[in-house]
Amino acid sequence: MILNIQGRNHVKLLRKIRGAGPVISIGMVMIITGSAMLGGCGSDSELGEVIAFVGNTESGEGGPANAEIWQGLTDYANETNRELVTYVPESGSVRDAELAMKSAIDDGADVIVCSGTEMNYAVYEVQKIEKHTQFVLIDGVPAENKEGGDKRIRGNTCSIIFSREIAGFLAGYAAVKDGCRFLGFYGGSK
Repeated sequence: MILNIQGRNHVKLLRKIRGAGPVISIGMVMIITGSAMLGGCGSDSELGEVIAFVGNTESGEGGPANAEIWQGLTDYANETNRELVTYVPESGSVRDAELAMKSAIDDGADVIVCSGTEMNYAVYEVQKIEKHTQFVLIDGVPAENKEGGDKRIRGNTCSIIFSREIAGFLAGYAAVKDGCRFLGFYGGSK
């Protein structure tokens, strides 16, 4: 997958992973996430002791992407002697996602890693209020609402997006390089 890292700290992030090539697997997300957590802080010692994962499922259940994210966070927490705590919203609502994030902050989390569609809208609100908390939003951008309202990545937020269209282009290019000459496209209208 191709990653597009958005936010004010993206230059710092890219410097930390400068050895990585342009194509990065989903497993590398957590290396980048670790860098994202550190990118907003002046030094490693300024980063808190608690990392929170707010998502739809606990401990990597719910598909291979969540499993990779969870494993990467677990490895990062172990390597840096930090506690990793999972918060699962009671329902799929934005309000419950916001409450889960606020619970994590109340419990001492300085870094909150979020994964899931409703997290886009929850992070949009919480990042404004909790300015001393670092947010890492995986595969999304903080947005005001589902109807396409304001999208804003604040200085305390890093958004990691999987650019699927570039991966599709590279797959087509590889197919042509392998000799395939009759190709088709199947996709949505967006």
